[in-house]
Amino acid sequence: MDAREEVLARIRAALGPRRERVEVPRDYHRQPPEGTDVVALFAERVADYRADVRRVTAACGVADEVGRVVRELGIRSLVVPVGFPDAYLSGVDGDGAGGRDHVELRRDDPPLSTAQLDDSDAVITECAAAVAETGTLVLGRDQGRRALTLVPDRHICVVRAERVVGTVPQLPAVPPPATWVSGPSATSDIELHRVEGVHGPRTLVVLVVGC
Repeated sequence: MDAREEVLARIRAALGPRRERVEVPRDYHRQPPEGTDVVALFAERVADYRADVRRVTAACGVADEVGRVVRELGIRSLVVPVGFPDAYLSGVDGDGAGGRDHVELRRDDPPLSTAQLDDSDAVITECAAAVAETGTLVLGRDQGRRALTLVPDRHICVVRAERVVGTVPQLPAVPPPATWVSGPSATSDIELHRVEGVHGPRTLVVLVVGC
């Protein structure tokens, strides 16, 4: 008997005779309480994570708000995934004028290198879905490569109200690979000192549209 078998034998002896399998009840709730405003709840939970949450009443106002965010944060280079709506970028001066407010739109086609992503000020995406109870953004294949939202220091995410669900069990299927984002990237050391931007963007701006 090798060491592995000896350890397993001791575990079996300690557990005693084999018992019948016990079924664990899975009666957790699968939807929020009736009457819950899931969009408002999502905005509240995302803000709890220290994200900058902004409400936009109609899709036609997204471009203006994106332009406002870009100017406020001093963004000069913005990564844009394949398939991102150009209409949302019309408020950004990316026409090549080269003026003080000019922003370089770095489209991921062909794919940008890691060095180019690291040198970019921010990335802008939509999301495949969002969860109200957990304040979570779910990004799938249609939102671009995973590296796009992990390397730049700022992430602007446009969330359509109809894509917000109440709970995780209500999430639709999201084309893999899926990235789940709950607020800006942050961690704490053993003394509970919060450090942001360790595993991804330290700044997250969420534009909730159609609310």
